[in-house]
Amino acid sequence: MNTIQNQLNSILRMSKGMIIFRSAVMLLIGICMIFEPLQTLWWMTICIGAIVLIDGIMILSASLQSQDELRGVMLVNSALLIMLGIFSLFAPLMMDMVWVMLLGIWQLLSGLQYLFLRKRSRHTFFTLVTGILSVLAGLFFLFVPFGGLLAATWLIAVILIVSAVLTVITAFKL
Repeated sequence: MNTIQNQLNSILRMSKGMIIFRSAVMLLIGICMIFEPLQTLWWMTICIGAIVLIDGIMILSASLQSQDELRGVMLVNSALLIMLGIFSLFAPLMMDMVWVMLLGIWQLLSGLQYLFLRKRSRHTFFTLVTGILSVLAGLFFLFVPFGGLLAATWLIAVILIVSAVLTVITAFKL
């Protein structure tokens, strides 16, 4: 058991540089998102769009060569990914708005679910508050998508910065 622990510690020490590098990238992205949220989000959407487009093309290629019963599902999946990738590349800000509005729909439905289920819950007050907050967040994201986009971007930025700092601290303790 001790040798396994020593090997694991050795691997973690060797990957310390990569951990610190990833933390630096997270920190840089987080700082950029705070000071230039839309520009950073725009570039991130383009990068993700390119990845999704390439993934869709690869799945399309695999599905065209396949005789599997999942070929139809793979074709539909690849078509959706290719469309999402193209849309992300050519209209990144619009794509971000679509994601925020989908987040709004999800929050609204989750909030309604909490409100309807509160009678079955033992913690009715917390369920009620969660439901109301989720509905309000959903309505905010749906009716003020640009504000929701900025709020989500800043929240992600804070999470990235805190995560980067904590990861660097952890890496130096390896």
